[in-house]
Amino acid sequence: MLQVKLRLLKNTQIALSVIVSGTLIATVTGKDSASKVIATVFSAVLAGINLYFKNYNYGELAQAHKETADQLWNVRESYVSLLTDMATRAITMEKATERRDRLQKDLSAIYSKAPRTNAEAYKAAQKALKISEDLTFSAEEIDAFLPDPLKRAVKPGKDEPGPVQQ
Repeated sequence: MLQVKLRLLKNTQIALSVIVSGTLIATVTGKDSASKVIATVFSAVLAGINLYFKNYNYGELAQAHKETADQLWNVRESYVSLLTDMATRAITMEKATERRDRLQKDLSAIYSKAPRTNAEAYKAAQKALKISEDLTFSAEEIDAFLPDPLKRAVKPGKDEPGPVQQ
């Protein structure tokens, strides 16, 4: 969303710069008073966009969101590894609890440094999750991402779904 807005504003800046330059050239080389008005109006709009960019850096903000997403992906993968280790009994419950606590601290640190979202982005995410049901998965779709010991879907010929039972 931020990258789309950034691209739109940058392209608008370029277009307005071309229009202003062209009309100023027409003004200097001729006696057309309409080009003066056009140059003045578009120059004012361009100045407004430039002032807007002074306060908002969409490129940096988009990069900060990307970095946060990368860090969250790493935590998610660490949780999957922890669940796999627990399901296969590769670690003790005590070690699993320690790793879980460390992951929760890591997650808290990521969220504390994450850039905040705005109302527009929040509403778009809310619509995608609630109305469009984006990121909702069936058991089979979830299983495609999980290692075998963690798969939950019932497979033909299997009586019990889920990981190794204790």
